[in-house]
Amino acid sequence: MIVRSPKTEHHVGHEMRVVPLFPELVPVLNQAWDEAEEGAEHVVTKQRDATANFRTTMTKIIAHAGLKPWPKLFHALRASIATELADKYPGHVAAAWLGHTQQVANKHYRQVTDDHYEEAARSPERAAQSADVKLQALAGKLAGSGNA
Repeated sequence: MIVRSPKTEHHVGHEMRVVPLFPELVPVLNQAWDEAEEGAEHVVTKQRDATANFRTTMTKIIAHAGLKPWPKLFHALRASIATELADKYPGHVAAAWLGHTQQVANKHYRQVTDDHYEEAARSPERAAQSADVKLQALAGKLAGSGNA
């Protein structure tokens, strides 16, 4: 998916970036496309006007879902996905997808989550199994390269 980058578009080569279309988004986008007007080129049409206030719309959507809108709405959403992506992919990859450096991600967006604590508190046997798997993979790589 190509994302236009208004904050960085004045820098040559940073007008847009390519971001993977994550599987969780596909059904939502497909539904929006199915519900779009005939001949539509975009699935999001109401907020394409530069004067539209997307924060107000998002706050209404969150309230309609029965949730309390949280402070720093878009910063919180960005921090959440920055943390999630960095947990799954190398930090430089996650940062590039979000359009900033790892240093910016670490300083402003990455969070310590309950899942991090839960992972750290898992049984020593599980940690040992994980270490064994990693060591076996490394040994296999070394054996294949002739460095073992």
